[in-house]
This record gives sequence, C-alpha cells and structure tokens, in this order.
Amino acid sequence: MKKSSKHHYLPEFYLKGFTNENGQFAIYDCKNKRVKNDMFYPSSHFFEKDRNTIEINGTETDFLEEAYAKFDNRHAKLLKLIQDTEKTPLLNNNQKTFLQEFISHIFWRIPANDQLYKKEYIANSNFYKTFKIRDKKTKQEVNNTFTEELKQSEPFIKAVRAFAGNISLLSYTNINDYTNWQISYNQNGFKLCSDSPIIFKKEDPKNIFESEFIFPLTKKHLLVRTFNSLEIQFLTPEICLMIDLIIFKQAELYSCCLRRDYLESIHSIADKYGIETLKRKVFDYLEMR
Repeated sequence: MKKSSKHHYLPEFYLKGFTNENGQFAIYDCKNKRVKNDMFYPSSHFFEKDRNTIEINGTETDFLEEAYAKFDNRHAKLLKLIQDTEKTPLLNNNQKTFLQEFISHIFWRIPANDQLYKKEYIANSNFYKTFKIRDKKTKQEVNNTFTEELKQSEPFIKAVRAFAGNISLLSYTNINDYTNWQISYNQNGFKLCSDSPIIFKKEDPKNIFESEFIFPLTKKHLLVRTFNSLEIQFLTPEICLMIDLIIFKQAELYSCCLRRDYLESIHSIADKYGIETLKRKVFDYLEMR
C-alpha cells in the first residue's frame, strides 16, 4: 500500500463545517499577513507533508496517520450531525463523551502543541506508563533495558501521540461532567477557525480538561466549557467578534472563514486588540451570565 504524505492536523471533516455552499472557504495566510486570492477546499490547507510519517530502522511508515484516520472515522459522524443541525444539537452522554474525545485529540494534534507533547510525554506518567510491552507467548509485561529504551525512542514517542487525546480523557477524574459543556448556536454566524482554534481561560493548560475554554465546532456552533454549569445558548455579536479575533490572533499559519470580506475586516482591526484583554472580557461575560 502506498504511504500517505499529506497529513492534516485539523481533519477535513471538521473543516467542512466552516465552508460555504460550494464546500470552500477563504484563507488568511499568517506568514504573509494577507487574505489569499480565491476560495479553497478543506483538503488544500491545515496539513503538513509527512507530519505523521515515522521512520523505524530505516523504513518509513504512516502508522500514525492510519491511527488518526480510525479516530477520525468515529468523530466524523458526530461532527456531521452537529454541522447538519440548524439549532443547538441535543447530544446524549455517549455523544458528549465522543465530543470530549474529539477536542482532546485536536488539542494534542495541532502544531501549536508539538513541544508541549514532547515535554509532557517525559514528565507525565500517564503517557509513559499507558503503553505496556508484553511477551508474545506469555502475554506478560516485559520491563528491561531494551523496552525502556524503546519507550524513550523518537519513533515510539511520536507514535503514542495519536492516543494522547484518549489518555487525557481517561485520566480526567470527572469524565461524567456533561453539564459544563454547552453549545451556542447562531443561525447567521460565520465563525472563524484557525490552526490554533481552542481559546483557554487558563494560561498554558496541559490538556483541555484543566481549563475553561471556547471552541468553534462549526461556522454556527460554538462549544463553551465552563466550571459553573452555565446556560449558554446565545452570545452577543460583540462577544462573537472578540472570540473570532482571539482565534485569528492565536493562529500561526492559517485562519479560515466562509467570507473573504470578514477575514479582511478581522485582519484590519486585529492589531488594535491585545489577546489577553480580549480573553478576559469574553470569560468575564460568561461568568456574569
């Protein structure tokens, strides 16, 4: 089988939620500080060539990409349901758990957290101890110099990243906390997405579960995770603009939106606002609801 090389860190099925009726969106290029000409399909951006390729004993494998694909198949159905719902979707507890898993995967998958993952793998015993090496015949766990060296090898550390989202989820002590995960819906919305789409209240969280956060699910649906079981169904246009500005300013490579003119407007005013000030105003607003 031919090895893949075009590896998306934001899945295409998720990006489709931010496209127009033609399945395309506009792109802001952060490095060149401009909105690109034309419109683009989700397959064209938010990927890195061979990002998930691993070399083992001189042979390249896309095992990591295949692992991500299996999770994507599970998450895609839920995201399609949300994308197709012209209101706030009513999710059951299983679907809410899948949603937690999906966002946890996004957190560990995006380039913004490349260095965090490497540090956390070494420091966090949940990553290191989750994977056990067993004897093929006896099925007993094997702990020796070779297996410890294997666990510390670059290919192994990179391979474990595909499961980091699940490890974080399983380590979360309050996994049945569903009331603090609320979805806001705006019928006329056209929210932004970027390569760093999660807005955290806490500075530099180690996973999605230790902080309140905001995450754009689609161009019309926004997930708000709080610690106070708030009823969040409608956000003012001013707050929505602030959220888009934060997501835009967090981007390292690209931001996308179904409208080029809106991206141009966001670009024209973004430098006037500090990201920490915007975050404080948004989360203060949520606390007052």
